[in-house]
Amino acid sequence: MRRALPLVRHFTGRVAGVAATPVGARAAFPPSHLATSATGSSTSAATLAPAPAAAAPGPAKKMSGAEIREAFLSFFESRGHSRLPSSSLVPEDPTVLLTIAGMLQFKPVFLGQAPRKVPRATTTQKCVRTNDIGNVGVTARHHTFFEMLGNFSFGDYFKEQAIRWAWELSTGVFGLPAERVWVSVYEEDAEAEAIWRDVVGVPPERIKRMGAADNFWSSGPTGPCGPCSELYYDFHPERGTEGASLEDDSRFIEFYNLVFMQLNRKPDGSLEPLAAKNIDTGMGLERMAQILQARGREGVSNNYETDLIFPIVSKAAEIAGVDYASSPPAVKTALKVIGDHTRAVTYMLSDGVTPSNTGRGYVLRRLLRRVVMKRCEVLLDATPFYAESGGQVGDIGVLMVPGPAGSDSPAAHLAVRDCQKAAGGTVFVHSAEVVAGRLTVGTAVECLVDEQLRRRVRAHHTATHLLQSALKKVLGPDTCQQGSLVNFQRLRFDFNLARGMTAAEVAEVERLVNGWVAEAAPLETKVMALDAAKAAGATAMFGEKYDDVVRVVDVPGISMELCGGTHVGNTAEIGAFKILSESGIASGIRRVEAVAGPAAVEYLVSLDGLVRGLAGQLKLKPEEVPARVAAMQSELRSAEKQLAELRAELAVAQSQALVSQAVTAPKGGKVLVAELGAGVDAKALQEAASQLQASLGDPSAVLLASRAEDGAKVNFVAALSKGAVAAGLGAGKLVGQVAKVCGGGGGGKPALAQAGGKDASKTAEALELGKKLLEEGL
Repeated sequence: MRRALPLVRHFTGRVAGVAATPVGARAAFPPSHLATSATGSSTSAATLAPAPAAAAPGPAKKMSGAEIREAFLSFFESRGHSRLPSSSLVPEDPTVLLTIAGMLQFKPVFLGQAPRKVPRATTTQKCVRTNDIGNVGVTARHHTFFEMLGNFSFGDYFKEQAIRWAWELSTGVFGLPAERVWVSVYEEDAEAEAIWRDVVGVPPERIKRMGAADNFWSSGPTGPCGPCSELYYDFHPERGTEGASLEDDSRFIEFYNLVFMQLNRKPDGSLEPLAAKNIDTGMGLERMAQILQARGREGVSNNYETDLIFPIVSKAAEIAGVDYASSPPAVKTALKVIGDHTRAVTYMLSDGVTPSNTGRGYVLRRLLRRVVMKRCEVLLDATPFYAESGGQVGDIGVLMVPGPAGSDSPAAHLAVRDCQKAAGGTVFVHSAEVVAGRLTVGTAVECLVDEQLRRRVRAHHTATHLLQSALKKVLGPDTCQQGSLVNFQRLRFDFNLARGMTAAEVAEVERLVNGWVAEAAPLETKVMALDAAKAAGATAMFGEKYDDVVRVVDVPGISMELCGGTHVGNTAEIGAFKILSESGIASGIRRVEAVAGPAAVEYLVSLDGLVRGLAGQLKLKPEEVPARVAAMQSELRSAEKQLAELRAELAVAQSQALVSQAVTAPKGGKVLVAELGAGVDAKALQEAASQLQASLGDPSAVLLASRAEDGAKVNFVAALSKGAVAAGLGAGKLVGQVAKVCGGGGGGKPALAQAGGKDASKTAEALELGKKLLEEGL
């Protein structure tokens, strides 16, 4: 929801929370009241007060986490499964605090309480579990936050098909060596054991029967449940099978769990059959990433060293000034905890969980307390920093804690790199780097927004409003905003238009905006009811949700929009406006990129420098450059035309020496197949083939090839006489078959055709095929 939240001019307060997080994490409480200032104050005092902040977010095929995720979903999507989105970490199920499994969103379907919408589904589900929080960072595989890849059947297929696909995916798509995959089955599930042994072909010694604690799965104390079968990867097959235990974490990792959901556990603990037998599977994305991402001979040593988590761990180590690889175990554990908890907190905040003393809010708070502070996120009870929203980036600046009386040095100095909204817009998070000192909850801080950057973004934001008005005037009143970005370097505005703008339209839009800038029109801001704002003519973004009370930014007679961003006080403060580009980004959507204020001046100075430099190289006056460039382009086109003609003549001349290489086919026709030198274009190749064919008489056929200058691609041309065509041969069909060998295609008329191939390394093989086809036909 877009909010109209101008900056608070002066206030005091307390630090609401401090948490460690890598660069780019989000989370602080918003200003405590609305104000009518368009610009907002950039300095203020605030205090840090209790409430935790947010944190940011071997032998098999080597794949990235993103590739593993997509491979899994695509595999099941191609087998009739509907790809569905992840559900929120805040579940509708009252029996659990947080979403702990991929099946949770389907629980009513499994119980028969809701109709199935699809017979099969596949998802990647974000999950949070804290029952093993003490093992996080200690073992290779425990996490609080993880992604669970899953495929589900709602009364459709059951045990044998689920097992077959699990094996195909694991050993086929992911390339796990079959001899390294072990399976476990519930001790009473002889059917699953038989399928693995007799259908799939897993040797009996790699199938283990296990008890209910390991192989009987449920989502909670009540609800759908059933026996399961788990797949394990063996990192050390050289140890053999005798005495092997799947609970040996130094050797095995469980990566795929197939739950045969056929029972329901009632509140009294008893089990009853479900109305339909279902399949619920879960593959840990982080675990599969550990298996597939090699760091050494036996792969990464733990989930934390995969590309899903290690970038966070690595950044935390960099901030702390330590080297992860050479760090002692205790330091590595701390860094892994930061990597894990950062992901958990980020996703919890993004799904609306806020710190509290009870329920899921307490889980969030507990995770935050476990993170060691270095690069931190700060929550203030009030702030002058603008948090990114409405297309405008967050403010940058400084948080200072004054030192003792008489001291010139601050007790703490933090460089604020970003400010973001979290928890549905109810919390503002200052992402900061500790330069000196440290913060504690309750500390009073002085907030200093970088005023120079604030001026730049104000100019860009107000210019965006003027741009929209100009577009409406030039293109029509139905022109509507489809998205925007306002930052310190430039502005970007997306709008609906089924065609590209003409150069004249772009120039007129630019002229209008600069005209309004020159008028020095004052801006007015008001806070009013949404209905009143719309009645007054304020422009709202189509499809956007707004609060009941909104902030209106008005440039009288020019623009009136609902907006919570920062703006200039007078359009003259913009200084200048320059459109950089106009382009299409989607069907019916265009994008204008522009600069305003200091950024426009910098752009024009840079452009002027380029023109003067070019003029100097050409020994011309700057204003003479366009005419000279046009003349040079004309000269270049003429030279290219002459070069093409010379190449064609050369190709024809070279080809005449090939006549003696023609062979007589079994039926008496003449066949010539040859490769010319590199760089002969298609037109020259056609001319050479046609003249060669004419010199061979009738019936005859010529097939020529020439590779590109870089040796990557190849062109083919076939020329056939009337007698060859009458014999049933076709030039188009011939070159199509030949080019296919090189990964290409083409065609043309029966007597003359050309084609191209993408893989020139197979040219000889392609020509051999062409020769065979021609000799058989002639």
